[in-house]
Amino acid sequence: HWIRCIKPHPAKKPLMFDGVSVTNQLESSGVLGTVKIRKAGYPVRIYYKNFLSRYKLLIGRCSPDEPHDVQKEAVRKAMKMSKTTSREVQLGKTRVFMKSE
Repeated sequence: HWIRCIKPHPAKKPLMFDGVSVTNQLESSGVLGTVKIRKAGYPVRIYYKNFLSRYKLLIGRCSPDEPHDVQKEAVRKAMKMSKTTSREVQLGKTRVFMKSE
């Protein structure tokens, strides 16, 4: 659980609301990205290095210290070995996104 403080407007006066400012704050804090991912059905988000540590039996010889492209390829191989489809798992820039079921 986490809390994000969002300012309703830059003027700091009561009963004012700036929708553009609030949207920008939500976007830059990652809240909107999280909502989009969860809405798409991929609530489980795990960094590549954590995925590699957790599922090392499937992956084999790929260290979490490997370069990012090597880590991503190792996750692809694990998906292929476990017959996981792109409907169940998506690969992002820094994280693996998985369905919860």
